[in-house]
Amino acid sequence: MFILPTLPNVDKIYEILSYASYSTTAFVFVSFAVASCKNAGVLKPAEGMSFITMLKDINPADLCPTCKVIRSARSRHCSICNTCVERFDHHCPWINNCVGAGNHNAFLTFLFAIWIKIVFHAAADIYAGYNFIENQPTKCDEDDGECELVCV
Repeated sequence: MFILPTLPNVDKIYEILSYASYSTTAFVFVSFAVASCKNAGVLKPAEGMSFITMLKDINPADLCPTCKVIRSARSRHCSICNTCVERFDHHCPWINNCVGAGNHNAFLTFLFAIWIKIVFHAAADIYAGYNFIENQPTKCDEDDGECELVCV
């Protein structure tokens, strides 16, 4: 198959590993698309109120002068996206999006998908390497029973 080209025998287990690899790859791509495209929880400006009016009525520490919005306790302004995000965690360069209240679960799903992909391929590589070594031809000396690995 395409995933494990160095293996001498392609049997049912390698077919299953190939389909599992395709499935985990699809899981990573879909979770990436959802995490990067989902709104992080961008705060919207208040309708019908000017920023000067908000400064008079609301504590200035609760206002973002750049976005001209009322911030909640855990919202922060992202200097990369230039928006205020509800429950701001961080701006992730891998998904090119802020991680906030709106996409936090999608981001964790993306991290889980990558972790599953790495663990799966590490296990598949160990299995493939073991089978590769076990299936190597050997040259045995009939007199003393010693065998040596023959490189093909």
